[in-house]
Amino acid sequence: MSSKQKCGRGIMMILSPAKTLDLSPYVGNVQKLTHADCDLDRTAEVAKSLKKRKDLKQLLGVSENIANTALKYWEAFTIEDSKRNSESKPCIYAFSGAAYQALRIQDCSQEAVDYLQRNLRIIDPVYGILRPLDQIQPYRLEMATKNVLPNVAKLADFWKESVTRRLSGEIGLRATPILLNLASDEYSAAVAPDELPENIHYVKVIFREDGRVISVHAKRARGLMVQFLAENNIQTMEGVKSFDQEGYGFVVAYSDDTTLVFER
Repeated sequence: MSSKQKCGRGIMMILSPAKTLDLSPYVGNVQKLTHADCDLDRTAEVAKSLKKRKDLKQLLGVSENIANTALKYWEAFTIEDSKRNSESKPCIYAFSGAAYQALRIQDCSQEAVDYLQRNLRIIDPVYGILRPLDQIQPYRLEMATKNVLPNVAKLADFWKESVTRRLSGEIGLRATPILLNLASDEYSAAVAPDELPENIHYVKVIFREDGRVISVHAKRARGLMVQFLAENNIQTMEGVKSFDQEGYGFVVAYSDDTTLVFER
């Protein structure tokens, strides 16, 4: 089969990263770890700018203690593999926000982890796109942070071309390409749906309670869905619609070709 022929199955997911990090040592199989390579020049540009900043407290909108921690992170940050510090860790194990707590990667089977490595991509303000086993260094930054770079209003716009190109290349050759948007609006803004190949079915997933999106619950639900798809090796849209964790159910009446709504 040539590289231009259709290959692989359909589902790919995008997810947001997390501000909260688990920096305990990684004890898994280091042979399977990978390195972020979406656009290292842009990663270096972001890091270089933040290493110079003396106003991280104001820039990030955080406390003095968090700003001091962020400063230490950026001072130690490098894109050179040989100089990575001891706190480097595969991102799926490092991120520990609500979605990742629900995902419970430590409890996932090896088959589920392999599924995630193939089918989950994390939109990131520093690295652009991350595979679950890509090693990252600790950092503090959000995609919505403004004035990170000169003449760049939004980090999502800064990353949009690289992120969209990478996703297009990875999913465009799949037999039935479906890109499932489980990221927040802040992070999915780094994807340009109109620039994706026409054969890619781009679908946003919404989680509601009594007709409303409750942010903290929606974050958890995204992690639950990622874990559900991975552990059940879901490859089709019908499989996605069967998600039923913690009382959620697919609502046909509120869904369409570009939006899947789950309620509880």
